[in-house]
Amino acid sequence: MNIEVLELKSELALVYKAHTTNAKSDKVIEKGLEMVIAYLEQLGVEPTGAPYVAYLNCASV
Repeated sequence: MNIEVLELKSELALVYKAHTTNAKSDKVIEKGLEMVIAYLEQLGVEPTGAPYVAYLNCASV
């Protein structure tokens, strides 16, 4: 296994933040992506990369 450190240029991100449970996370992610895509369309902006999800303060319950 090779591990590399890469320097990438910074990019702007449009964020939808929500609090949810593990059981409901798929629906919340789907809703968030729909909202972000709709907002970008209103602005006339094309996404420049793939969407991603960041889990913050994640705990198994």
